Amino acid sequence: RPHPCHCHALGRHRQVHHRQADQETGQGHARRLDIDHVEDPEYLKQRASKLNYVHAAFVTPSGHGLKVIIKTNATAENYKAVEEEIASAFAHDAGGIRDNRCKDIARIQFVSYDPDLYYNPGSITFLSVNK
Repeated sequence: RPHPCHCHALGRHRQVHHRQADQETGQGHARRLDIDHVEDPEYLKQRASKLNYVHAAFVTPSGHGLKVIIKTNATAENYKAVEEEIASAFAHDAGGIRDNRCKDIARIQFVSYDPDLYYNPGSITFLSVNK
C-alpha cells in the first residue's frame, strides 16, 4: 500500500494516494510550469525573477529543474489554451522549456525546500487572450 505524500495541486495542498482529474477544476487561478533538465536552475530562476508575471520560482527536488508559478485569468474551459500560452511566453522571455508531460490539470507537484525561493507578492496576473 502506498504511503500518502504532501503535494501541491493548482494552489491547493492535499494528501493523496493517486491523481483524481475528475475532482479538479481549472479555476486555481495559477499555473505551474515544470522545467526539467536545467543545467543551471539558479540562473533560470534569476531570469524568471525579472518577469513581472512570475509569482514564484523554486528549484525542484532533484536540483536539476525549476518550478514556476504564474497567476492567470484561466477558467475551467480555457486552462489548456492558457497553459500553452504561458509556456510559450516563458520559453520566449526566460528560455525555460516546460516539460510537456506535466501540464494536465490534476498533475500533482511535490513541494521542495529552496532557501532561495523567488517570491513576488506583487506579480501581475498573466492575462490570456484565450477567452
